[in-house]
Amino acid sequence: MLRTAAIRTSWMMILLTWLAFPTTEATAQSCDSHDPVTISGSLGFLGSTGQMNLTPALQPCETITLTLHATSWVSWGSSGDLEVYNSSGTFLTWVDFGGNDTTVTLPTATSIPGSPYPSTRGTSGQPAYFVLNTNWGIDYSITITRNTRLGYNTGGTGFVNATSIGIGETQHGSIHQTESGQYYQVHVEPGQLIYVQGHATAWPSGTTIGIDLYDQSQQWLKTLAYQGISDPVSFPTSWSTSNTYVNTTGSAQDLYVLVYPGPYMIRDFDFTLKSPSATASFTINAFIRWEWLADPQFGNQILQGDNRWFCEDCGSSRLFQDGTINNPVVSNSGPNLLSFNGVGISQSYDYDTSVEDGHITQAAKDDWDPSWPMKLGFAFADDSAAYCEAAQQSATATLVHCLDSASDPLVVASPSIDFEYLITLTFSIDHVHYSIDGCHDEYPMHEVYVNGSAVIQDVDSGSILSLFATCGKRFHVEGDIQ
Repeated sequence: MLRTAAIRTSWMMILLTWLAFPTTEATAQSCDSHDPVTISGSLGFLGSTGQMNLTPALQPCETITLTLHATSWVSWGSSGDLEVYNSSGTFLTWVDFGGNDTTVTLPTATSIPGSPYPSTRGTSGQPAYFVLNTNWGIDYSITITRNTRLGYNTGGTGFVNATSIGIGETQHGSIHQTESGQYYQVHVEPGQLIYVQGHATAWPSGTTIGIDLYDQSQQWLKTLAYQGISDPVSFPTSWSTSNTYVNTTGSAQDLYVLVYPGPYMIRDFDFTLKSPSATASFTINAFIRWEWLADPQFGNQILQGDNRWFCEDCGSSRLFQDGTINNPVVSNSGPNLLSFNGVGISQSYDYDTSVEDGHITQAAKDDWDPSWPMKLGFAFADDSAAYCEAAQQSATATLVHCLDSASDPLVVASPSIDFEYLITLTFSIDHVHYSIDGCHDEYPMHEVYVNGSAVIQDVDSGSILSLFATCGKRFHVEGDIQ
């Protein structure tokens, strides 16, 4: 690199003026965009442009790329470099060039910190000016390209201006190794457990990212993450109590979070503070997908169905159960299952007076006089056989046993709709593993949801005769959900 005070045959000072530096509040960050700017000129023997300023310094929410095109004055070619500095004159990065007619980009993909150059929250990592040097004469042009990254580098530069963030909100940034890091503040309720998940990239690999937690007095509490970066990396790579924190103070706390780099720049990071749910939920439904079906007892009567497809809570069901259960990772008070069993209303109609264009009329639906001409009857099935019970099997797993059996109260000697499920929920910090063994009739439709995620959605056989084979379909399913 050419960094000496050479004889300068050409001296240039160029001022690039853009809009003022924006606020970096996480909830109201603005990020002004700018069109590319090209600067052209000439340098003679041992020439240097001197300080070519970017004023104001790059916004924290931007990246920058410099593209140099140089044409030599001499037939054997010219060489030199393009150097970038922060506002304190600290060298940040450079690119060499050489030849008769050459184009280079700063930074290159293989130079620190990779391309494009990411701005940082603090000024020590922000490009403020650049210098072009050459040994022989050149004509040159430098194109400055700035791109926005809205939402990046919104943390504070110290405890005093730490940015308030919420559980579940993802933060993004880049940190130069000369910065102390980025500071955030988070509200934690009494007894609440928190942990962190994120990703990071760096060039060169071999640096680290650390995330530390501090109390309200700015005293260190613990390290939530400390991860070597092999480009890229997700963290943490494993779970233990060492990378979780529980507020045991008995009162709500506003804690500080510091994200800091190792010996080299963290090119990009994101992290999310999370808190596992105190409970898990489940929903079990058995429903008739048709709007109506023929009553097997009487040729001119129909029975109303649920008229829907799979969904956790978007319509009626013949049988339904739902419940919530304590997460033993968060609470040691036992399963404490809260469950509800129910049945949908059964209704019968006269076909001739109640159906138009293949659909039950609204007038028939609104007729609550159970006699001809329209609605002929309505009732609720006996669901006294239904139950859900829970037993905590270990410090992290709970078994839920759910069973239901009920028949149509409007059809004499109707076979029952049956299901039985053994649901084992094994809790981790960041997910729940479900394992379900059980059976259900092949008619009607059956669905099971855990924490809002569908884990069973079985289409019926198409025949109500399947009801005569009690709990005729057996199965085992398992998986992980958040």
